[in-house]
Amino acid sequence: MAEVLEESTYVAHHPQKIALIFSAMRHFSKERKAQDWRVRYHDFNRNSEIKKLIHFDQLLSATALIITQCGEYRLQHEIESNWSTQLQLPVHCLDNDRFFCSSMQLRQWAGKYKTLRMEYFYREMHKQTQYLMQGQQPIGG
Repeated sequence: MAEVLEESTYVAHHPQKIALIFSAMRHFSKERKAQDWRVRYHDFNRNSEIKKLIHFDQLLSATALIITQCGEYRLQHEIESNWSTQLQLPVHCLDNDRFFCSSMQLRQWAGKYKTLRMEYFYREMHKQTQYLMQGQQPIGG
């Protein structure tokens, strides 16, 4: 895991948001270590770049890279498209609990429709999670 400058500055973010994300990453790393996972964590460093960190497998003799689903489609696409080839390792992507549903749930939902409308997806998520719902009705209309 890495706190990478380019990922925290490619668009303007509030400093508190960046701190919260890095904090969540550090806690996630500690939880995995407590479960006896081998985790390599890179704290924030102004000189860190993803391309430099991607070669860590040579140091660890890794047999696979396990990541969680990215919060950014742009980064997820980059990883799925290039990292396995660059690292010559299988890359496994786990669901990220920051999302209300898994990527599999989203694909299953999307498979029901010819045209995707977020309104319909939100309605489904409200019903499943009961967030912002009062009985069967959304709070606020």
